[in-house]
Amino acid sequence: VTGVQTCALPIFLKAILIALVALLFTQNSFSQYQERSYDVKCGAVSGYDVGRSIINRLDNGYAIAGYSYNPVCGIGPFDWLFLRVKPNGNYESVRLLGTTSDDRCYSLVQSPNDSGYILAGNMFTSSKSRATFVKLNKSSSLVYSKRLNDTLNSQYMQVVRDPSNVYGFTGWSEKSVSTKLRHKLLASQYNSAGVRNWIYRYNSFVTATMESKSTEEAYSLCFQNAGTCYGVAARTDYFSGKAGVWDIM
Repeated sequence: VTGVQTCALPIFLKAILIALVALLFTQNSFSQYQERSYDVKCGAVSGYDVGRSIINRLDNGYAIAGYSYNPVCGIGPFDWLFLRVKPNGNYESVRLLGTTSDDRCYSLVQSPNDSGYILAGNMFTSSKSRATFVKLNKSSSLVYSKRLNDTLNSQYMQVVRDPSNVYGFTGWSEKSVSTKLRHKLLASQYNSAGVRNWIYRYNSFVTATMESKSTEEAYSLCFQNAGTCYGVAARTDYFSGKAGVWDIM
């Protein structure tokens, strides 16, 4: 991606006290399972909370990432939500991260090297959505953050870690095609220290010289050979030629 850079993202973290209410519903016919709901509250005010990714923690229990809106204690309209849960479903810790604008997290993984977490999504700065990822240590403290410092909008939808201890990210990056802004496939790779190995935007073409006005958005990523090959699942309107009419890519 020409002209794209990454840099440390200033994240305005707010010291907040959040109460979570865990509700347990036991189904008699499936008593070995449990259902829990977590309400991020500031005093008596409930938040609008969305979980987008869940993993088994290496140190036992679960970790959930998503986003949350709370008009009382939120950092911005929407903030990244990171929740650590004990094996019995009780919450262990919760944290909001973000800027003073609309930020959303969609994916997380955990590193077996240091038990730290990588979260991926988007954060806003200068009125633009920026593909962003954040590294937290095993205690949920911020280690570093990186963003795609492009002039247009971008977003990460998934992060994966492969056995070579590198992280792959996918999503979309905006590009102007014939004066229209279109989403195009985005993929990148970073090492465990947050240093970029490579980053690409994949543009689509009708002919060798004519660029397509289609939209492509990637939502999922997997690795094939450690650190070398990846598969990307996406959607495109290239064949339909109509906005909102998608095919699998």
